[in-house]
Amino acid sequence: MKKLILLPYLMISSLCFGQGLTSLDENLDMCPGGAHGPTNWMVFNTVPGTYPDGTWACDAAAGREGTPGITCSGLYGSPLKYHLDTSTLVSPRLDLSGYSDKVYVNFDTKTTNFNLGAKLLFIASKDSTALGDTPTTYNLSSRMMPPIGFGDETDWVTHQVDLTDYKDVVPLYIGFRYISADGTNGSRWYLDNIKTTTEKIVSVKDIGMKSSKISLTGSANGNTISMRCGVVSSGEYNLTLYDISGRLIHQEKRQLSKGVSLFALNIPNLTSGLYFVRLWNESASRTAKIPVL
Repeated sequence: MKKLILLPYLMISSLCFGQGLTSLDENLDMCPGGAHGPTNWMVFNTVPGTYPDGTWACDAAAGREGTPGITCSGLYGSPLKYHLDTSTLVSPRLDLSGYSDKVYVNFDTKTTNFNLGAKLLFIASKDSTALGDTPTTYNLSSRMMPPIGFGDETDWVTHQVDLTDYKDVVPLYIGFRYISADGTNGSRWYLDNIKTTTEKIVSVKDIGMKSSKISLTGSANGNTISMRCGVVSSGEYNLTLYDISGRLIHQEKRQLSKGVSLFALNIPNLTSGLYFVRLWNESASRTAKIPVL
């Protein structure tokens, strides 16, 4: 019978956090190669201790853009085989009570086959050691926007979960749980760029907002989107690119001067389809539809 195993050095490091982090900004670039999770994170796992490879582990090239990241599968043993096991990556102790309004957590995911094994789950808990099905644990996977889907199988996807209803739960821990398949086939999950934010990822139904304060048009040529925009006041603007499903492809902040500006977005591996480019600030928003052939 398998036992739930907490890798001990991670538990010890988590005890040094005092009142807890007031925000997360974990790009995993300092994730130690071969370690079972980034520094000050914890891993709970049912994989037998003699086969630790099925648990969450750092990898120097498993992140977005080939940077360090963290990955998990149920593949272990001799001969190698996918086993029915559960592995949960748990954040340090969090105190998000200082957020005056909305607070979200963003994270990037990718998988080899999202239909083999359970879909990646996002959970939260009052207790770092109670991330099972307990009264103090909340499965927030249904809040994930966009939901886990085929997009995760073809490329990296930025997902977001609204934590506003839980910001006054102190301490708060968030976790990523994967239940692997049992058999000869399974999937591998990848995680990167786990960050709290006050900015909501905009869905396709939201991006139809427009304002006379901004004009925006664009055209695509290969992996380059050429933009023409006009704004009535100088300042910093947010620019986001979404595909037809509402999946966030690219985001940046751009300083624009009053009047018309021309610039280009270079997006590697841009596939054919309809995209939405949104330019916005607190008082105005404009969206352009860009077909990529």
